[in-house]
Amino acid sequence: MKIGYKDEGHLYTIDGISAPCVSNILQSVGIVDYSAVPAHILENARLIGHAAHKVTELYDLKTLDDSTVHPKIRPYLDAYVSFLKKYQPEILFIEEPVASKKLWFCGKPDRIYKMAERSVWDIKTTAKLMDSVKYQLAGYKIAHNETHPDMKVKGRYPLLLKPDGTYLPPVEYKDKLDKSGFISALNVFNLKRR
Repeated sequence: MKIGYKDEGHLYTIDGISAPCVSNILQSVGIVDYSAVPAHILENARLIGHAAHKVTELYDLKTLDDSTVHPKIRPYLDAYVSFLKKYQPEILFIEEPVASKKLWFCGKPDRIYKMAERSVWDIKTTAKLMDSVKYQLAGYKIAHNETHPDMKVKGRYPLLLKPDGTYLPPVEYKDKLDKSGFISALNVFNLKRR
């Protein structure tokens, strides 16, 4: 299976054919809904989230020029570094596109870490964790395990980085119904596209 990804527009393909991504699926069916958030606040949050993801990625790749980190983004990086120092995960994958050819969708988990076991992680910079994250991570887990059957993940974790330089202690999502919830969202998404 060949997975294609274009950052602009978050466009994915499986073997050259367009495929929806986890976040678009959840938005399309209303599980993720930011319609009540004023546009300027949403855009500011998007920019912070994008920048925080980029600096943590560069940090993990050991290519970050620390002098380029904007003061608004610094606390998120500090929180991430504190998390790494405390938990010392082995980083297996960073922002790698994954796909399920069986269910026909793609995604790009932020990290696959190995601690006690391999697990999928999503880094967040939102004011609080949204309920939708458990379904997002369930989708990533399905796609990762199909893409890498020899390196399956078991756990699903959010990592909420805060603007004060701290992070919310990670708690594993264990509800097996989250997978069913994601698959149900995918089914509704597909019905809406007919």
